[in-house]
Amino acid sequence: QVSYVVSSGSRTLKWSYEKDSSASSGSDCGWVDQVVWTPSPVSYTVTFNANGGYCDEWSRTYRPGDWLGMLPTPYREGYVFDGWYDWSGDYVDYYTPVYSDMWLYADWYEELPYLWSEAYVDEVEGAPWLTSAVMYDGMLTSGGYPQGMIQAKVAKGRVDRKSGEFTANVAVTVQLWGEKITFKGAVNEWGEVNCMEAKGHHLDLYFGSQGMTGYLDDEYEIQGSRNLFAGKSSSDKSIAAEVLDKWKGALNIGGEDGVALSVVIGTKGKTKITGLVDGIKVNAVSQLLVGEEWCAVPIVVAKKMELAFTLWLPRGEGETRITGDLDWCAVGKPLSYDGREMFFCGGGGGLCDEIEAAGGELLHDFLPEEVSVMQAGGRWIVAGGAKAGKVAFERGSQEIDYSKTGDNPSGLKLTYKTRDGSFKGSYKIYSIENGKIKAYTVNVTGLMVNGVGYGTATIKKPDLSWPVWIE
Repeated sequence: QVSYVVSSGSRTLKWSYEKDSSASSGSDCGWVDQVVWTPSPVSYTVTFNANGGYCDEWSRTYRPGDWLGMLPTPYREGYVFDGWYDWSGDYVDYYTPVYSDMWLYADWYEELPYLWSEAYVDEVEGAPWLTSAVMYDGMLTSGGYPQGMIQAKVAKGRVDRKSGEFTANVAVTVQLWGEKITFKGAVNEWGEVNCMEAKGHHLDLYFGSQGMTGYLDDEYEIQGSRNLFAGKSSSDKSIAAEVLDKWKGALNIGGEDGVALSVVIGTKGKTKITGLVDGIKVNAVSQLLVGEEWCAVPIVVAKKMELAFTLWLPRGEGETRITGDLDWCAVGKPLSYDGREMFFCGGGGGLCDEIEAAGGELLHDFLPEEVSVMQAGGRWIVAGGAKAGKVAFERGSQEIDYSKTGDNPSGLKLTYKTRDGSFKGSYKIYSIENGKIKAYTVNVTGLMVNGVGYGTATIKKPDLSWPVWIE
């Protein structure tokens, strides 16, 4: 049985068939019967679901077979509208016909921060901001996410006496993952540098009064800012001081999958990034970029691992953001809560599998699952407990006496630095191997982010690491 929707008006329906084989029996024909005509409703209703946003239309009425036509554009703060979709996830547009009642759902993607609007990357004849030496710093992005960093040093511009043309020499250094590329060229009176070539790469740049834009190889977009920390005007110094007053010092990034990074912004906007990601040490440098509404710290790590993200810091009100690889992580300054009780959660990570594979038995009751940690000023006080190595052990029955271990059976020790919110320490993991108790020393490092600790536990033999946290 097959059904067809027929719009209003005079219509001719034709049924035909093609033979896919031949035979000598039966009738050489086909039969169509039980044709039923069901009148369509006079109209259909299309309902709009803004899916977390706001739409000034709730629904529309259509005649059968009509196109959807021009659809409303909903709004959602911090997001960009990406079209309407039906209940099955199919995209609909102006020419989509209506043959039934429909629900349409708005699709969104999160709006990425930016350094400068077009108004600040302006074209002014003579490029007056280039009449003295100036420096620009920026990042290379693809799909809005960082792929590398760029620095441009523009010399003081001059007007040629014969031609009357304005030019300024420029030297550009690009770090694209592990590759370093150096370009040299000249800026014209509009602030443009057209197609500099080096090592098979080509670079197009434009220098505005505040920002820098361009493309590398027509593949990577460039976002940049004039380096206010190197500026000599009172305005530059005032803005730089305002930004540093808010963001100078340590910011910590933490995630439950073993992410603990310290981002320290210095007096000239120079930024150092250190810490651990999934047990791998990270050591990188960057430059704080001052934009219109946001400041940005692009971070690209190419050694030992590939890691790229941008830390966005609001100049005014608002929350810090991360775009790129660590967009799910928490960001914040170290916070101190005097008199607050926290709990350390460690565990044995992959060590349990290693011990069992060797025929041993992990003593789970000695793991630091919820060890009480009390913050008293700048000190952490960890719950007490006896050393597990001194508990009674009977080889024949393999019975362990846990009565002496108290609230800290793993012997957890922690120290804390209020200056940068870092903590470190150690604990023991115990097992029964070859009829004896064996102790493994586990080292812990991490950072506090907005009152929550994110860290990594590591052990040398065997070489293992796993995430730990404090909350």
